[in-house]
Amino acid sequence: MKTQACPSNATSLMLGLALALGLPDLSLDESDSCTLELVPGLPVDLHAVEALDALCLCVEVGPLGAGMRTATLRRLLEANLTRDGLGHAHLALSEAGDAVLLCRTLPLQAQTAHTLIHEMHLLVDLCRQWRARLGQLAALAPALVN
Repeated sequence: MKTQACPSNATSLMLGLALALGLPDLSLDESDSCTLELVPGLPVDLHAVEALDALCLCVEVGPLGAGMRTATLRRLLEANLTRDGLGHAHLALSEAGDAVLLCRTLPLQAQTAHTLIHEMHLLVDLCRQWRARLGQLAALAPALVN
């Protein structure tokens, strides 16, 4: 396990998470990240942010489909501004701009392995809801003006 470059709180949390999940090892890579798939088909990316002493969780909601880009972006912005259906998470775009992400930032010091597992399950459940919402939006795409 990498110990020098990643925050010690993150290292401790990953060790505890590996134990709680029965994994032999769970290490952050050189960019202080790793991916866990607690629910098949819904991998959660974890990224330790040393400057914030925080852990960012992200899961892909789905692709940002052609023909519905403007309507989707409008809906994502509206949801972020009104907090509609997001809890403590926020919606974002992937670095390439081709996928919708659902993200949540958690303070490392407030996390245990069990609270982190709970937060990941909450994020995955929320992701399923947003997949359904974006699916409904995609069904309306022919009627939407972009």
